[in-house]
Amino acid sequence: MLLISLCLILCMCYSCNLLLYRSLFAHSKPGYMVFRHLHCTVFSENVMCAEDIGNHDTLKDEDYDKLREQVRVSKVKIKEEMEELEPDELVQKSFEGEIRSEPPG
Repeated sequence: MLLISLCLILCMCYSCNLLLYRSLFAHSKPGYMVFRHLHCTVFSENVMCAEDIGNHDTLKDEDYDKLREQVRVSKVKIKEEMEELEPDELVQKSFEGEIRSEPPG
């Protein structure tokens, strides 16, 4: 279960590698303590609203609003990731740059 908590210790964000200190964060991955800033978190498609997140009822109104907004943003990001790619995006472009000769020996 994904939980939202208030970070009271120093830890690193799993996504951006910046310090988390006294900020709202999410952690998941069963068996592991993985921390992310709330704005670095993309919730899965199983999370339909902020109430689907554990500990949501312990948040201040301001933090709950941030959580609700991030759930909305996550839905948009997931939709963008699921969009079909243009076939031209998958074609390797020709190399543009210096071609070095083989080293001696």
